[in-house]
Amino acid sequence: MNGKEITPNTLWLIMLMAVSAAGAVCGALYGGSETGEMLISYRTHAPLAELILTSFRGCFIITAVCFLLGFSAAGQPFEAIVPFFFGTGVGTAAAELYSSAGMFPALVLILPGAAAASAAVAVAARESMRMSLAVCRRAFSKGDYSPADIRLYFQKFLIITAMSAAAALIDGGGAVLYSLLCKRG
Repeated sequence: MNGKEITPNTLWLIMLMAVSAAGAVCGALYGGSETGEMLISYRTHAPLAELILTSFRGCFIITAVCFLLGFSAAGQPFEAIVPFFFGTGVGTAAAELYSSAGMFPALVLILPGAAAASAAVAVAARESMRMSLAVCRRAFSKGDYSPADIRLYFQKFLIITAMSAAAALIDGGGAVLYSLLCKRG
């Protein structure tokens, strides 16, 4: 493998992204009604700040759930499911757009921001699972974690929050790009 090994952290991240993609496929199979026109109308006519805040809020709530689950010794099964539910929402929205307006709106309006947000959610789930494992070890085998570990956990989630903000900006940029391209065409 050219001297590069896949670390367990990378493997977990790949697995959680695959779970998110599986959720997107399930959401796409479930979605597909004719409400995509309303979604396009909202995303092309709403103020940019509102779009960015709405996108950020959704990703932030999901990552906050992961953050809180990290403090539970029994939170790991739930943390693994969070990316699936996030992906389900993404897949449903993409299917709505595809069924009403075709592939181009789904590719420009949903997928770029959703891919970045899915990465933030997958990282949040991975870090939450690590913290949950540390809490579980502490509870059952007298393992120990220090205040520095908790501080690091908070710092990681600050970075994940920044990733969520970047995903929201990408999402807003996709809406602006789509609006500009539609005005030209």
